[in-house]
Amino acid sequence: MAKKGKAKFRVGGYDIGTIFIASITKNMQERLLRGIIGDGTIISGAIKLGIALFAPKLIGRGHIQNAICLGFGIDGVDDILTGFLGGGGNGGGAQVL
Repeated sequence: MAKKGKAKFRVGGYDIGTIFIASITKNMQERLLRGIIGDGTIISGAIKLGIALFAPKLIGRGHIQNAICLGFGIDGVDDILTGFLGGGGNGGGAQVL
């Protein structure tokens, strides 16, 4: 049973608001950072994953902050996998470090 005042819609351990914030973050930072660090590459993935890991030290912890870090982390892992496995779009084929 959901606690009073908490979101009732959950996916896994995340409420729907967290998922929306993480998705919006992923979408926005992908567009903003594409021209700076790239997208779909091992390097861009490592940078985004680093941001996800170290951002809480700069922006603190809380519901929104955690969702923002989750968005960066998901996109970082996605970029690394695209870089290793290859994929269409900006990532091109599999990359070698």
